[in-house]
Amino acid sequence: MLHAQTEEEVLYPAAIFDWRVSKTENVMKGRQADMKKRLFKVEDQFCDECALALRRFIGHEEGIESVVVENRMIAVVFNPLIMPEERLDKLTKDSIEKLGHTLINANQKREK
Repeated sequence: MLHAQTEEEVLYPAAIFDWRVSKTENVMKGRQADMKKRLFKVEDQFCDECALALRRFIGHEEGIESVVVENRMIAVVFNPLIMPEERLDKLTKDSIEKLGHTLINANQKREK
């Protein structure tokens, strides 16, 4: 016998809540959020361990979609409804400094 899907099952299929789906999608319950990308420039190249540590420091915060560390640049994709930009700036700056690096420019580029 076929199971009739409820409206909630149609709007929010179980796959949305799967661990492979981003944290922000889980929080937003399937609604597409206006994600922003924030770039941070650092003085020195990050070693692999520092890059991993930074991704762990920042990436586990609610509202952070992704953290990419490459060529003295850190790109953070975030949901400004959950993680305000000012809080992200402070969190990133503090995390970079804890790792012994210096932030050069936190206002490098803002994208939607």
